[in-house]
Amino acid sequence: MADINSKSQYEDSIAKEKIINELKHVTANKNNSSFSNTDTDGNVIADSKENLEDMFSRKFSQNGGKLIFCETDQEMISNIRAAVKTFGWNDIYCYNNGIGNILSTAEIKFKNNIGDLLSVPVGMTMCDALIANQGTIVISNESDKKRKLSAIAQTHVVFATIDKIVPDFKAAIEKMKKPDNRLPDTIEIISGPSSTTVAECNPIIGAQGPKELYLFLLA
Repeated sequence: MADINSKSQYEDSIAKEKIINELKHVTANKNNSSFSNTDTDGNVIADSKENLEDMFSRKFSQNGGKLIFCETDQEMISNIRAAVKTFGWNDIYCYNNGIGNILSTAEIKFKNNIGDLLSVPVGMTMCDALIANQGTIVISNESDKKRKLSAIAQTHVVFATIDKIVPDFKAAIEKMKKPDNRLPDTIEIISGPSSTTVAECNPIIGAQGPKELYLFLLA
């Protein structure tokens, strides 16, 4: 048992160091990018040699988001455990069963009763798409819980897999279409801390959205 605990503590220590180093890199590369520059009709520049993953990572960091890349499920569990300790995420709200399973595996307590949402500063969700040429996160808010979480949570933590990355806004819309070709009633675009666009893509900067935005991206 001691060996297992020592291994877990070592993995957490490595994960914590990795997270701190990645966030230092984010801070060094952050600029004054404005969400008002979002081009919802634009496509990825044709002559760009950047792959979509690198493009999204760069743009997302420039927008002030904090990206934590995970190569395996186990690394994601170690990283989220380390992040909770590093950033003091003591009160977490999560309604998604998939994320709930990750948190339970990592032995992290969380709340999922909507009545707790107003008093919990950290909210965790999945997303529908990641737009490479803007570094933005797209979420369809079809439930009351989703709408309240993204508007209320001081820290928004998003989980996604690398296949969610698409070139541009048009590709994201195509990805979100239902079998009958309909789109979700409400689409939320998050470009960074306190920078959110809802529905018709009119930017709301500072008036809505989390103060901190983290993305755990699984390869």
